[in-house]
Amino acid sequence: MAELTTALNILSTFALIAALAFTGLQVRTANRVRAEQAALSIVHAIQTDEWARNLNILTRIPPGVTAAQIDTLGPEIKEAVEQYGMRLETIGYMVFRGFVSLETMEQLLGGITVIVWLRIKPWVEQDRVLTSSPRQYEWFQWLAERFEDRQTRERLPAFVRHAHWKQSDARPAT
Repeated sequence: MAELTTALNILSTFALIAALAFTGLQVRTANRVRAEQAALSIVHAIQTDEWARNLNILTRIPPGVTAAQIDTLGPEIKEAVEQYGMRLETIGYMVFRGFVSLETMEQLLGGITVIVWLRIKPWVEQDRVLTSSPRQYEWFQWLAERFEDRQTRERLPAFVRHAHWKQSDARPAT
């Protein structure tokens, strides 16, 4: 009888360990799916004609211009900053909260986000003062600065860094 009790205890211990392992794998899979869905939602949100138009307008701002010079470029610049900035605010906050990884967003939007931020930064800083709203575009700035930090460490663009990539190298988002 003692042997049967011991065997059942061992069996129940193994069953509990297996259940915990299975639960851990399910949680991991669910987290990966959630991260992939968040990234896909962002891609869907940014792949619009409006996004492309605003990005085109903002990337035409010459590097190194002042806020006053940006103001002379016309009212469409302010509208483009507002539209583009609103979306980057959301993306920055989603990264900060861990809904989507910094690495994934950096690979999708890193370079262009840094370029746009550096071009509009003087205008945003002036607008923060004029409107007494220091939190304007705060998550956009935060995100651009994180991307810029990463780019300082990883200077090679994807087409160079992953020139010898093969399908077998693909790894799921975490």
